[in-house]
Amino acid sequence: MLSFTILFEKYFHPISSLIFVTTGSTIEINLSVKFNELNDFNYELNPDGTGYTLTKITDENFVGDTMEIPTQHNGLPVTKVTARPSLKKVKELVVPAGITITSSSFANSTSLQKVTLAEGITRIESGMFSGCTNLSDVTLPSSIEYIGSNAFSKTAIKTITIPKGTISSEAFTDCELLEEIYIGQNVTNISSGFAKNCYNLKKLVVDENNSTYNSSTRNDYILQTATGTLVQAISTTQLDNNVIIIKAGSFSNGCPETITIPRTLTQIEYNGRFNFTTVYIEDLKAWLNISFNMSGNTASNPLDNAEYVYINNQAIGIGYTVDNFITSTAAGTGKNEAIRRL
Repeated sequence: MLSFTILFEKYFHPISSLIFVTTGSTIEINLSVKFNELNDFNYELNPDGTGYTLTKITDENFVGDTMEIPTQHNGLPVTKVTARPSLKKVKELVVPAGITITSSSFANSTSLQKVTLAEGITRIESGMFSGCTNLSDVTLPSSIEYIGSNAFSKTAIKTITIPKGTISSEAFTDCELLEEIYIGQNVTNISSGFAKNCYNLKKLVVDENNSTYNSSTRNDYILQTATGTLVQAISTTQLDNNVIIIKAGSFSNGCPETITIPRTLTQIEYNGRFNFTTVYIEDLKAWLNISFNMSGNTASNPLDNAEYVYINNQAIGIGYTVDNFITSTAAGTGKNEAIRRL
């Protein structure tokens, strides 16, 4: 058997070597391939001379399915990634620990299906994987401490487990396939509406050992335990007496057609109308004492789309429209008039 290798300069082609193996009259060709570093990766020496910043990443010359971010270059560590590629061929991205990656680094990489994040990674910056429309496989390491806004927006994730840290506003917004979110024991800060416009969301589960947040027995909302603040709901959420404050953005995945306002509720924040069709109010006095806080340029109250309102299972009086009733009470005016007409 005769074998020989022809080596290629890596800047000519992604093929790094050709190995010819002859056995009798048969010739086998083994192609050893790798991505072209000079074309796919660009580096800049850090000002202190102790490491490199990765300033360019492409997959134009890439061969294979999996790309791993390099940890070293010319014998020095890679400490930072400022590149903002839009990968079109790579299916899996492996991100090592110990490298700072800036916001939106891999946004709109439409070929990505899987991201492997090494243990030791603590931050996923804003927009890092936003618009990766085929990204469905993500496992967050237990070391994670921060997920930025829009970090995973417009991805194809169906289920996500968040073990610890802070979840920023709209971190998972517009994830149309997202069905289940699991909040770990050590998640300490959740922004309301972090899963905005995820209309297929069916389950919100908080680890029972989490001392900051809890979920309902129906797994249909996430509540801040100490304040009773609703931070995220699904389109079929039903409120109970654990809910004290409805946070703006908590019903950002749509509203149930029918809702019961518990007597424990003291505050409703909103930046748009709630599309409840039927509203049941358990206690009129408690309802009239609710504080309504409006943010943004919106309608005068959050419930004026309701068609039916019931107090203690009794419809409000004839001759007084639902819109007038809710407006007068929500705005804090005409409360005596509202009561007289019931």
